[in-house]
Amino acid sequence: PRYDPCFRITRNTDDLMNLLNYLSFVATPLFLVQTLPAIAAEPDLQDPDIIVVTATRSERALEDVPAAVAVQDMDTLRAQGFTTGTDEFRGVTGVSFRRGEGDGDVFPFVSIRGSTGTDGFLALLDGVPFVGAFEEPLLADIPYDAVERIEVVKGPLSALYGRGAIYGGVNYITRSPAEDSLRASIGAGNDGYYRGSATLSRKLGDKGGLLLGGAYEQDGGWRKNSERRNWSLYAKVDFDLGEKTRLGLSGSYLNRDIEMPNGVPLDSAGRVLAERKPLLALGEPGEQSKGYIGTATLEQGIGERFTLKLTGQYRNFERNNFLNFYDAYGLDTSRNVFGVNGFRGNPRQRVLFGEASLSADLGAHKLIGGISYEDTVNRTLSSWSGQNGFTPQCGFTFFLAEIDWNTGEV
Repeated sequence: PRYDPCFRITRNTDDLMNLLNYLSFVATPLFLVQTLPAIAAEPDLQDPDIIVVTATRSERALEDVPAAVAVQDMDTLRAQGFTTGTDEFRGVTGVSFRRGEGDGDVFPFVSIRGSTGTDGFLALLDGVPFVGAFEEPLLADIPYDAVERIEVVKGPLSALYGRGAIYGGVNYITRSPAEDSLRASIGAGNDGYYRGSATLSRKLGDKGGLLLGGAYEQDGGWRKNSERRNWSLYAKVDFDLGEKTRLGLSGSYLNRDIEMPNGVPLDSAGRVLAERKPLLALGEPGEQSKGYIGTATLEQGIGERFTLKLTGQYRNFERNNFLNFYDAYGLDTSRNVFGVNGFRGNPRQRVLFGEASLSADLGAHKLIGGISYEDTVNRTLSSWSGQNGFTPQCGFTFFLAEIDWNTGEV
């Protein structure tokens, strides 16, 4: 293949998102243990036993929080048929989601109060950002087996959490390792789908606990070149260093390998011009990504009214992808060919995040203030093996990769 000599450094992933909107992955379970209700009721807002922390960054009864908050209990969700990420949004008023379109299980579309994109809300894991190389929520990599409850805050949270929380925030709160236990689950479906996960909880004497979890998922896909493999690891350690001092350490490792199936050409009447079984593509489109996140949190009580909290986080992500973009100008029904542009990208990101906050309990009032710092380095090398358009650096370029939809020949 010929590669365009021009390259750019960019933070924009609109082209990738547009492509993913045209791809699809489907994995249908062979069976369900229990039928999922059409609507799962939100918790009773007047229940004084429900304590939430996300909307105010402090523990308060749900009925006293001046924000729209929904709390989803994971044990209840599992009893209702929870199978995969975004099921936690079922029945939450003001929140809609869509998955299965494009790489929908990895980059699902979630809308809070009519927001137009997933990037408008912030995903948190135990109150700390859980986002990827481009600030996208990593919903596909949440360690759900270790999660105890989920708090969904509808409305802006940027005053408390900074950028990324324009429309709201979703906080995945993991179980406290206060007892020895082991949880495991397995699932299977058609098209070569299966998933397994396990979570181990252990007490470390009277002062701490350990939580370990891992998951592996594989889906053969319903058409050629649509297989995907995901696996992840999660660890959390809590220590009581003193009567008013608590240290928390956590880490996540994520690894994903995805094949990208191509679309098929249609004529002006919408009729399919090619069979779906053969792979009609330039090369072997796909994406490989891996990353890890490490977090440390220290809480120190000061007197009877004040609490100091220090948080540090390191994130590192790398992706390698090769994709095909359909170009309508390359369609020639007289020759049975259509045209694509091949795109190759290698984005990398390193993030250092630090935060310090001081909260005060003044009886009838609770105050909190803090400061955060983030240092981000993004590097992206993009190249094209076909281009139909104009760029200031390269001028006009009119060449495409033509694919015969009968033979698959490029």
